[in-house]
Amino acid sequence: TVATTSNTSLNFSNMTSASDALVNVDGISYTRKTNTITDVVLGVTLDLKSTTLTAATVMVSRDNTAITTKLNELVTAYNDFNNIVSETTNPKSTLDTYGATLVGDNTVRMIRQQMRQVILGASSTAGSTIKNLSQLGLSVDLKGVMTLDTTKVEATLNGNYDEVVKMFTGGYNNLGTYSSLPAGIAGDSVKKLNQLLAQDGPLATKSTTATTQNEKYKADLEKLQTRLDNLLQRYTKQFSAMDSLVGSINSQKTSLKSTFEGMMAAYTNK
Repeated sequence: TVATTSNTSLNFSNMTSASDALVNVDGISYTRKTNTITDVVLGVTLDLKSTTLTAATVMVSRDNTAITTKLNELVTAYNDFNNIVSETTNPKSTLDTYGATLVGDNTVRMIRQQMRQVILGASSTAGSTIKNLSQLGLSVDLKGVMTLDTTKVEATLNGNYDEVVKMFTGGYNNLGTYSSLPAGIAGDSVKKLNQLLAQDGPLATKSTTATTQNEKYKADLEKLQTRLDNLLQRYTKQFSAMDSLVGSINSQKTSLKSTFEGMMAAYTNK
């Protein structure tokens, strides 16, 4: 809505004709219907302000914050995994429900070893300089607790970004579980987790075996309880008969005592 207090009528003229944005990037021309262009340079938004007669240079710096955040999440997840394994296999654990429940279990020991190896070992797609996560700033102490040196992460990403990508993924995205291609630390970890959690994997097999064993123990306990109940009934009957016999003997003893006392009185006149 346009309003005016002037007695003169308003006149409008076309100052600028509408047209598409035209931008040339590295010798390639692009035409877009908006001045905000997001699909020419991957990860970069070009916000066009005015036309230029000479080439403009765009400086782009990498933001490593998201990568550092993901690495911190990896540290948290690994430490949670290591903690629950330690608590379940520690015979002196005081953790409720799960503490000391898997002491000496070979499956748990195997899973911990495999996960530690795939995460902390050399990458299947190692670069010429960056080959494992320790070079990126991840380390594990004697208790198995993982920590992250964010300063080292930043320096490594800034200096060897492509090699870090290669170490993690080998340059592949979303490789299938049955792919024979080396998938790097990230891809190999996903493959290993899928194998461990599969329906025919060691965890499911162990769970099925434990369930079957528990059912057997339950059936054995029910049979034992039945035997104990029957034994208790038999002993109860035997004790009742014995108690009755003892009562009868005590009665006879009292009767005999009275008889003997009567006889002694007759002979002694007492």
